[in-house]
Amino acid sequence: PFNGDSSNPEGPASASWWFGCVVSIIVWVHNWNQIMTFQRWPFSLIGNPYLQHVTMTVTTVLLGWAVYEIVIAAGVDKTFYADAVGASQISCSLYHTIAFDFWPFHRMAQPKRGFYAFCFSQVVLPFFWSFLCRIILQPIYDLMVEANPIYGAIFTLNTMIPWFSLHVVAPLLLVHHSFFMRWPLPPAGPPLGPADVGVVQDLLGEDGEHETLDNSSSLQDEREQLVGGKSEAADDTNNATDLNAAAVLLGSNELDDEHHV
Repeated sequence: PFNGDSSNPEGPASASWWFGCVVSIIVWVHNWNQIMTFQRWPFSLIGNPYLQHVTMTVTTVLLGWAVYEIVIAAGVDKTFYADAVGASQISCSLYHTIAFDFWPFHRMAQPKRGFYAFCFSQVVLPFFWSFLCRIILQPIYDLMVEANPIYGAIFTLNTMIPWFSLHVVAPLLLVHHSFFMRWPLPPAGPPLGPADVGVVQDLLGEDGEHETLDNSSSLQDEREQLVGGKSEAADDTNNATDLNAAAVLLGSNELDDEHHV
């Protein structure tokens, strides 16, 4: 019954329409999930956590669908938007927020950090990334088509960008991040929370502090007391361990003396 509809002229089961719509939704999933771009802001302002996730999910799906409809109505090619633009946005948000800890916006808190990260990872960086991918992949694509002309009918240069970005670069970056500890950059710090400013160790090698924007002295005092309490407990544990070791050694010496007697 939906055949011929302006929003989906090829029917509700059209693979090309559905794929492009899903890619557009995934773009917004990357913007609003827990650890990327906006880190659930402004939905995190909702008091009920269940309502947060329900509202965020519904908004993400509707916004992804609406953006895709606008793109199609503007006459943009589906393959170009889904593969070149959408895949670049997904990849760049992944690279920027996960691998590089929001740098250079890691010293901001949400929503300021999210706004700058969105402009950088969803607008500026994808433009240059898609252009770079075309330079890298064009010779490979030409060789594929030359070897078998049918590839020219199946693939386009646009369809190779998500393969290269998400199935080649992303796994290599993940391996470098996890196994090689981001060498020659310093190892990544703990995940950056929405209200956290800075990381344990700055990307440029400068020592940073993992501190919150909440300037409440009580919170800072509690935190210092907690850290101090842990330090005192650790000292007590070490002292107890030393006393036990001394007692064992003393007992061993007494046993030796009795043995000699």
